[in-house]
Amino acid sequence: SLATSRSDNLSSSHINLSPQAHPQPTLLPVSPGYNISNYGSVSPQSFSYDTPNDVLLKEINTLRERLVSLETENASMTAKLHRQQWDVEHRLSELELHMCQSSSQASTSSHDERIERFEPVNRESII
Repeated sequence: SLATSRSDNLSSSHINLSPQAHPQPTLLPVSPGYNISNYGSVSPQSFSYDTPNDVLLKEINTLRERLVSLETENASMTAKLHRQQWDVEHRLSELELHMCQSSSQASTSSHDERIERFEPVNRESII
């Protein structure tokens, strides 16, 4: 009788310790860019044991919000990049135009100087 009650106690304690009797929070994989601090902290009072579907739905909503945030940031960065590309191309065009004008003036003035240097010689040879 004592052995039977011991085995009953052991089997009942074994059943009580099974993982199915105590719900465990579901751990979900977290992407490398996920920062929990952006979403606040979880206090013991606010923590509840949700069903796996509830946990998945919450993660889906969180990921959708993050996606919207990233798309907005991407659009902003794209606009900034286009503006910087335009600025660089515009400045490059200005510099090229300035260089062309400088080289054109330099070649014209050197050509004029050569003509002025040789004009007196040519006049003297004509006389």
